[in-house]
Amino acid sequence: MFVLKVDFAYNLFKLKEKQIKKGNSMSYIKSSLLAASAFVLIAPTAFGAGFQLKEQSASLQGLSFAGASAKADDASVMYFNPAGITRLKGKQAYGTVSLIKPSTKFDQDESQFSAQTAPAGATHTVNDGEGGDAGSLAAVPAAYVKAELDNDVHIGFAVNTPFGLTTEYDDGWVGRYHALKSELLTINMAPTVAWKVNENWSFGASANIQYAEAELTNATASGGGTDLFTKLKGDDIGFGFRLGALYEPTDKTRIGVAYHSGIHHELTGEVKSYSGSTVVSNIAAKAKLRTPDIASLGVYHELNDRWAVMSELAWTNWSTFEYLTVQNRDTSANLSSIEEKWNDSYFMALGAEFHPCDYPNRAWQFGIAYDKTPVEDEYRTFRIPDEDRLWLSVGYGHEWENKSFHIGYSHIIANEADVVEDESSTAKGVVAGSFDANVNILSANFTMKF
Repeated sequence: MFVLKVDFAYNLFKLKEKQIKKGNSMSYIKSSLLAASAFVLIAPTAFGAGFQLKEQSASLQGLSFAGASAKADDASVMYFNPAGITRLKGKQAYGTVSLIKPSTKFDQDESQFSAQTAPAGATHTVNDGEGGDAGSLAAVPAAYVKAELDNDVHIGFAVNTPFGLTTEYDDGWVGRYHALKSELLTINMAPTVAWKVNENWSFGASANIQYAEAELTNATASGGGTDLFTKLKGDDIGFGFRLGALYEPTDKTRIGVAYHSGIHHELTGEVKSYSGSTVVSNIAAKAKLRTPDIASLGVYHELNDRWAVMSELAWTNWSTFEYLTVQNRDTSANLSSIEEKWNDSYFMALGAEFHPCDYPNRAWQFGIAYDKTPVEDEYRTFRIPDEDRLWLSVGYGHEWENKSFHIGYSHIIANEADVVEDESSTAKGVVAGSFDANVNILSANFTMKF
């Protein structure tokens, strides 16, 4: 279930406060991220493969993000390809929000608990519930501003949430010893600069300053049918970059390429176990998390005054996500380790945009995309029950002299995701079944030009 992160700004404040007390020179960055957190306060779930969030632009939502690296007709391009802002004249401010309603339901095949975890002390099939619907309505915002230093040099700034994940099951569900809540939230700030070399070539770069916060919870069997509640929570700030190039062989064709670097995080926090409201253990912990490298290629072409077509191909380096390991911060001993063994994934999209003859300032958009999961069936978990996705999208845009509005809708259909956990664990029991999931996304943006 999606949750409103009203405590997120507070957590950032406490992190900032600790750094100031230590005299850390990064306190200015913490302060800046604190200000950004006032804008991004809602924890999203992942709707790209893995835990990537593609919902960064309403003007591309209706295209299923086809041509995201090449279309370059508003400030949101700086997330997908920073070189694209050289096509935008003057100053521009762009704000967008995506309302996302997923449905993720688990259908249990058969589940068995060990003698330790079974309330009656014997291995048996249990029917403690299938966890309910793990998805509910959420909002994911993003904001971009850009300006010209001169005709050839452009600058910009972006605040968004490029990665996020929330799955949350009912407390008494059958898989509670494997997962209850899994949450990852990122906030990314990206100062950007781009240079138009000539009429054909532009290059751009962004510096990524990223805050990440994660929370993992599950039940722990303590014997006699009594469950403990275990929670891991940690955060970190990491740094990365984006590079982009835009080639315009004609005034009707654009080709864009971009690279997003991975960002290394070492999340630090605590693992606490509770019996009711009483803390029975508290261990300083750490966990490494690396967001993936992403490389993309986009093409945009105007067929005539009414029609334009576009495409996008993206590769994501998810194969770096091999294990989710939590360690004791003091001794570096493993507290838990989950084998993930993800593969690299790809995203392919095709889109078209239509301008009616009598209303050239209006546009209808259509898009389809295939999003390949990085998760092998053998390693799929309840924390991220990911599968391949098909995107179907439609959008509408209206432009005036100094402002524009776009709205986009996507329906995402995920393949059935089979999960079997954990055949080797005597404490957690075997839980087997499948997930049926789909997502509806409605995005809107407003742009002002100065």
